[in-house]
Amino acid sequence: MVCNLMKKANPVWQVILGLSRYGGLRTPSETLSLRWDDIDWEMNRMSIPEPKVEHHEGRGIRSCPIFPELRPILDEAFEIFGDKSEYVVAAPQYRAAANAAMGWKNANLGSELRIEIQAGRRVLNNSPFSIFHSQFLGHRG
Repeated sequence: MVCNLMKKANPVWQVILGLSRYGGLRTPSETLSLRWDDIDWEMNRMSIPEPKVEHHEGRGIRSCPIFPELRPILDEAFEIFGDKSEYVVAAPQYRAAANAAMGWKNANLGSELRIEIQAGRRVLNNSPFSIFHSQFLGHRG
């Protein structure tokens, strides 16, 4: 389902779907908070802001590898938006909706789609170790 969406999506939605599916980022909170400065291209890692859990001690930012499936999506997005937007998802209207009175609630992807997208990272990783999921992706199931 997500692969079909990716093929038909515009560049902004390709980044949103790619970060969710291949990066395991929470959408919309983490995808809309990620800035180009959070990406270390040489180390192939992202420092992901975690608005949902930043109020917990020791939380707020986590480091995650840029997985091979995600790298070309980010490379293309940087070519298109890198000098035009400080954010990886170059869609200020989505951030405005997310920061409105109802907060992140207004900009949520549907629960079933969100679960399938995030589960995709676990399937692609094909790792028997559940610690991988919680260590890098910062959330469970």
